[in-house]
Amino acid sequence: MSMLDGFRTEIMRIGLDVQGQNAAWRGAIRAGLIVVMCTLIQIVSQRGCRAETALDIEQHALQQREQITRGHISLVARMMKVKDVKGGAPTETTTEREFYFDGDRLRCDTSTRSGADVATIRVSCFGCDPFGHVAWVNGSTGKRDEPLLIFSSSEMEVNKHWFIPPPAELGMIPLEYGMALNFPMDAYLTRADRESPTLETTELDGVVCFRISYTTFNKTKIDEWISADRGYSVIGMDERFQNHTGAEYHDSLRSTVELHEPSGIWFPVSLHYQRTINANLFTREQVDISVHSLNTELDPGVFSLGGIKQLSPGTRVLTYCAEGEIDKERMEWDGRKIVKSKIAGSPPNSQFRWMLFWGQLAVFLALASLFYIRRYSQSQRADH
Repeated sequence: MSMLDGFRTEIMRIGLDVQGQNAAWRGAIRAGLIVVMCTLIQIVSQRGCRAETALDIEQHALQQREQITRGHISLVARMMKVKDVKGGAPTETTTEREFYFDGDRLRCDTSTRSGADVATIRVSCFGCDPFGHVAWVNGSTGKRDEPLLIFSSSEMEVNKHWFIPPPAELGMIPLEYGMALNFPMDAYLTRADRESPTLETTELDGVVCFRISYTTFNKTKIDEWISADRGYSVIGMDERFQNHTGAEYHDSLRSTVELHEPSGIWFPVSLHYQRTINANLFTREQVDISVHSLNTELDPGVFSLGGIKQLSPGTRVLTYCAEGEIDKERMEWDGRKIVKSKIAGSPPNSQFRWMLFWGQLAVFLALASLFYIRRYSQSQRADH
């Protein structure tokens, strides 16, 4: 028996109970019952009895992440490339990231180590008060004389070069985490360029969830596993496609999510990604995540130069636009603010230094050639 049939049966039973009452009461009660029945049937038929569609479930998953507007998250990603594109030896890279984000402001402190190399340190901050986007890198040489860069370019252009994957996208893109920057959060969920998705209830690693499967118009096959009991969290994604040579690619991502109790939000605490090509393992990545805070106030100092503890007094400061360096005079960070450097002169950029070098070399060669021609002419005249 359906829910609607149950409502009708119960109301008819109540109607029979009032048969013994006087006509006036019977009429009033029946009229009231009709109103109640119609209202309940309308509510149930429009809401309670309509099954969730694949699109509904995907939208719930996106909304669950979109409600995260600020936070402090750190992670450690260990990437193993079993083979590179040329068939080279396996390599392993460890990347540590610490994120602070609040609306449009985003700071990411990154430390990357490959093998026994000295770690490369990178600090990048969008919305850094009051400069906009700033970045600083301590190269693998371990030197601390790298300049602080202030960008006047657009955020999109800068982000392409400074590579800050949005932390809210963790577990939403079935690729290695560093590649998430190239895709919006809804690149897979709710996408329009696909055939009608199928929906079923199943289990993944012991977790009851929905499985949504579809094929895109370019024949890529996608599977999504979303757990309603875990706040509509995406706990798994698979992508299968062929490249132009016919090689079979399979990207697989599995997420372990936990409830962050202070915020009431489910969020990944670990990700496991791997790519196979023709069933052979190509890359593998393990990401371990620590959620320090979600949707709570952050110290505004983390979005300021003073909050970047890696900067030491005396660090050079260069301002860049899309065309390159635009500094007119040498500036530096004194530990509290940007000031004019005590060292006279403006530091030439690398392009200018190379132009100067080749210019001087050209002049030297020209003078040497003239000197040789002159000596040769004099010797010829002496012989005659």
